[in-house]
Amino acid sequence: MWNDMHWLSLDPVDSCFFRDGRPMHMGESSVTASESVFPPSPLTTGGAMRAALARANGWTQGRSWPEGLRPVLGVDEELGSARFAGPFLTRGADLLFPCPLHLLGQEEPDTEGTRWTPRAAMRPGPGVHCDLGPDVRLPELPPEHRGQTGLKAGEGWFVTTEGMRQILVGQLPEKGQIIPRRNLWTNEYRTGNRLQEDTRTTGDDALYSTRHARARAGTGLVIAAGGLPEGWQLPSGLHPFGGEGRMAEFVPLPEAPRVPVNGGRPSGCFMLVLLAPLVARHENLLPGGRVPGLEDAEVVCVCTGKAARIGGWNFIRRAPLPRRPVYPAGTVIFCRQSLSGSADTVSFMQLGESTDYGFGLAVVGTWNDHQE
Repeated sequence: MWNDMHWLSLDPVDSCFFRDGRPMHMGESSVTASESVFPPSPLTTGGAMRAALARANGWTQGRSWPEGLRPVLGVDEELGSARFAGPFLTRGADLLFPCPLHLLGQEEPDTEGTRWTPRAAMRPGPGVHCDLGPDVRLPELPPEHRGQTGLKAGEGWFVTTEGMRQILVGQLPEKGQIIPRRNLWTNEYRTGNRLQEDTRTTGDDALYSTRHARARAGTGLVIAAGGLPEGWQLPSGLHPFGGEGRMAEFVPLPEAPRVPVNGGRPSGCFMLVLLAPLVARHENLLPGGRVPGLEDAEVVCVCTGKAARIGGWNFIRRAPLPRRPVYPAGTVIFCRQSLSGSADTVSFMQLGESTDYGFGLAVVGTWNDHQE
């Protein structure tokens, strides 16, 4: 699915604002918490890409989509044959991914603040009795790191493509393959004032505050589109991207980025590393559960981050979309598959719901069960 898609870079021409889905009302003190999610969710970039494809193939803003576009781009929130992947952060020509959350490391001071260095990778431990059942395997450190203090997950840190390849084969990434968020974008605080359309004046409780994200030089976004008929035009030039009428330059790429997979076809024990948020029911990822899209494999345990919810905006209905709980990118799902299992676990997997928008994209790695 990687090399048979059309890849485009999205370069914002100014700061970006992608709402995090929380209520935002003028005059309320909590409005200062209206932060921008960066990188944006697949729902946001998929919607922007969908509209840009429509413009490139005959749609005029403010009108209904021509009939010829609907079999591909769909109607309302449902897609037709089109499929999207991403967005992925880039630094130069290299893709960056949220650091897998089974890695634990130490933060140490450096010239720019702090640096997180991975020290160990967690794996499923022996069965214990807990509220989830009598023989539940929870993530634990290897024996040589047990008792070590000061270790924490690499939330907010990113790993390069080559670093991800090393992780998938059971190795730790090197120091230069871990990139801090501060090197990729910065936050900017903005204050706005609502104007009355008829008088062009303001009134009480009309101020609102937002926090934008501005990509640093060399940082970009890429997204992929597939399922397009032969002869369709790819979008190029400036297109709306995010809130407040912000724009981004869309540029088709001559080839797909390097693939962050190890090329293996694991069986028995394997792990799934999420490159995009996963929409799935909570019980599917409990020990002994079955991940949608991989029902022949059993979940052993999961390393995940803080609870996350993703929303969006429906431009047709001019209303917010319901917020949905997701497992964040970087989540690691340890699985076991019987030798007779039929699940195809080569390279990439698309798991859970809304995979056509890019949710649930995962790469496959290996882990050794030392209890077997």
